[in-house]
Amino acid sequence: MADPFNFRLSNLQVLADVELRGRAASHLRRKVPPKTNPGRGIRCFMCWSVWIAAAVTLYLLWLGMITKEILPLYWLAVSGAAVLMHEIYSRA
Repeated sequence: MADPFNFRLSNLQVLADVELRGRAASHLRRKVPPKTNPGRGIRCFMCWSVWIAAAVTLYLLWLGMITKEILPLYWLAVSGAAVLMHEIYSRA
């Protein structure tokens, strides 16, 4: 049985590596020049992992699983775990 966390991280990689489906996302990628900072951020896995991790930790806070004091720690930990798993699985 596959781990659901790995499945979510693979979805994150798909978001960062390939063109997003849907008019709004593909329109945004076309409009933002790739040589600018926002353009690099849209195409960067590490940038996506930071913002997706923020959403995950806010959800955990909303569920009451973590407290406000440790929110930044979890935010960075989830993002770091996503980047580490991306590095491990992209080399395989």
